[in-house]
Amino acid sequence: MLVLGWSVTAAAQTITEYPLPTANGFVLARTAGPNGTPIFGVLATASAAIPDLPAIDRVFVRFTDANGVLRGETSVAIRTQ
Repeated sequence: MLVLGWSVTAAAQTITEYPLPTANGFVLARTAGPNGTPIFGVLATASAAIPDLPAIDRVFVRFTDANGVLRGETSVAIRTQ
């Protein structure tokens, strides 16, 4: 089992949230104000070993607008130490 959390920094305040999984993955709704630049960090905790397979074991983050239009995305490889 993999637990994901987001650390969101905006307006000099950091909030860490652990959203529940949905059919579309983990979903967190956030609104950035005009000229806002929120900073997101992804935190992961695994209950079992995640092998060092960067082509396979990845976390994908997708940013969409209120209409579901993709505005940006990124991914990062994950593994346990």
